[in-house]
Amino acid sequence: MSKDDAGLRRDAKKQRLNPLSPSTASTPPGVLDVSSSCSSSFGTVSTPPNQRIQNYEAIGLSPGSLKDFDVVQAKIDEDGILNETFDPQNPLVFRCIYFLYGRQYAWNDTRDMRVEKIRQFVEDEESRDRLRYIACPDTGHLAMSKEGAFEMYCRVALIAEHFFRDENARGGFRQESFARFQRSANCYVPASCVWCTLQRQHDQPENEEACKPLDVAQMGRKYAIETDEDLENRVLHNKGMSALAFASKLVGREPNGSDWVLFNFGRKKLLGLPKDVWDHVESVGYGLVTNFHVSKAFKEAAKNEEKEFEKAMEEKKANESTRKSRKKKAGKTDQLPLRYLKFDGCSIDTKGEVVEVDYDEELNKKQKELRLRWEKQVGNIEKKEEERRKKQKEIIPDKWRPPTVPLTPPNPNGNSDDDPPGGSGMHAMVLLGAYKEYKKDAHGKLRLHFYFMLLNSWHSMPLVLVSPEYLQACKAKVYFLDGKLGDPTHGLERDDRLFGETSFFDGGDDQEASASFFLTGDY
Repeated sequence: MSKDDAGLRRDAKKQRLNPLSPSTASTPPGVLDVSSSCSSSFGTVSTPPNQRIQNYEAIGLSPGSLKDFDVVQAKIDEDGILNETFDPQNPLVFRCIYFLYGRQYAWNDTRDMRVEKIRQFVEDEESRDRLRYIACPDTGHLAMSKEGAFEMYCRVALIAEHFFRDENARGGFRQESFARFQRSANCYVPASCVWCTLQRQHDQPENEEACKPLDVAQMGRKYAIETDEDLENRVLHNKGMSALAFASKLVGREPNGSDWVLFNFGRKKLLGLPKDVWDHVESVGYGLVTNFHVSKAFKEAAKNEEKEFEKAMEEKKANESTRKSRKKKAGKTDQLPLRYLKFDGCSIDTKGEVVEVDYDEELNKKQKELRLRWEKQVGNIEKKEEERRKKQKEIIPDKWRPPTVPLTPPNPNGNSDDDPPGGSGMHAMVLLGAYKEYKKDAHGKLRLHFYFMLLNSWHSMPLVLVSPEYLQACKAKVYFLDGKLGDPTHGLERDDRLFGETSFFDGGDDQEASASFFLTGDY
């Protein structure tokens, strides 16, 4: 800690020990003086006089990646920013101010320059909305409690189990399968985090801690906005980041260096490219798919799959209701169809072919095992959520408490009812594995063909099988890391849930979950 930080911290501590001393009686550090009400977009906000703020959690912020609270509080008091005219009594604005100070945003500027920069973040509604999904952790820890979540997860786990047990397939989950979905338009954060997790499981299978899935929201918060410029680009200018650049930060490598092996499917001729990718799946592990051009046909397939899933869920609920009324045991009617899409063509407009997987004895057994672990995790989540709410009631006044959000099924289409996450631009996914088979060509000659299974962060279409020709039509690039990952050298928060989703950055539902900021992961 620097001398300046130490001095600020000492001053803050002294003033909190004697908050009503003559020199600090008006607004002592560590105390939010809101004894007078203030009108805002949230209505009239008032809390008990001199409500003490003891830490970030007390105002609904996760402390992860933020500066020591005492130092930040002293800096806020020194600047007097809460006395500015731009609505700091609005709970959302208030939290964003503390988050920006906690990140030491513009601390090297003069006081007036710093306040003006922060004003840009919190006064513009669009910028504030983008910032709030960075400052306030998302509701991902509640995802497993949502209707249909287990069935969504099973589609990934059981289809992968079936697909990769074939002797002609390579790759798949080397440890317990997991799923991470996006609730916003940013695919590169979950794709990169899932890729990094799988690669560590490949390189360090004996390292239990390193093999746990990365906490997607915390990783995005930590590495996608490392500098003030990153934060300004993301929030003020709505600029994102590439999957390769983000993944490089996660593994501590240079994005344009010799650490990465690139297979560019956008080139004119494939030649031996598919075989080379197969070899890398066998020897290196997993590929990070970037620059995948999303076609109208690809989006339409995702929409249709979502409709089919909803239809299957309705039938399942009806069957369960009938079974319970007749006091019968669960049977095959309680299982949702297992299906994935296959895109095998030379055109970006190729339509997906539905591939259905039949339940067999092994898959039935696997599903029962997953159900037991799932119920255990959900039980732990609900227990910790109750602990959060109790803690919340103790330290946060009612008027400053985020509203409780009813648990609703995840929206597979992110922010838009028209397009799946990713929109009509470029998409990032994970190359989970490969499959080969011999097929006759137009002349009746047997030729070796390759297919690649992609792990997608869309709820509606989590697994996609594609041919090299289709990847070529979509101008995709696939990156493999050259050389094994070493032990983590910097903080990588873990989250070992089977299922998760994130609204990091662009936001999903425009709501905050109650007390979602106290704990992340560790379920």
